[in-house]
Order: sequence, then structure tokens, then C-alpha cells
Amino acid sequence: MWSTQVATWQIIAIVSFAAPEKLRAMWDRNTELARQRHEQLSAQDWARTVVDQNFI
Repeated sequence: MWSTQVATWQIIAIVSFAAPEKLRAMWDRNTELARQRHEQLSAQDWARTVVDQNFI
């Protein structure tokens, strides 16, 4: 219990003292990676649909 509280406060301290622009850059990078992954999966779904229709 106590170690969990200490870990939580350490995370809060790290986030509080981190430069906001660094956090923003990390957020933007993760958002971009998620968008690329979504586009990739959408393209795969579309290709799968085209292949399925050709076999029907």
C-alpha cells in the first residue's frame, strides 16, 4: 500500500516537473502513431472486403 502511494507520487512529480512541450511532443507522437495504425487497419479491412467480394 505504502509503496503504491510512493510510486504514484513519483509519477505525479515526474509529470509535474517535465517540460510541458516535451509532454506535448510525446502526446503528438503517440496520436500520430495511433492515426497511422488506424489507417493501416482500415486499408487492410478494405483489401479484405475486396478479396472476399471477388470470391463470392
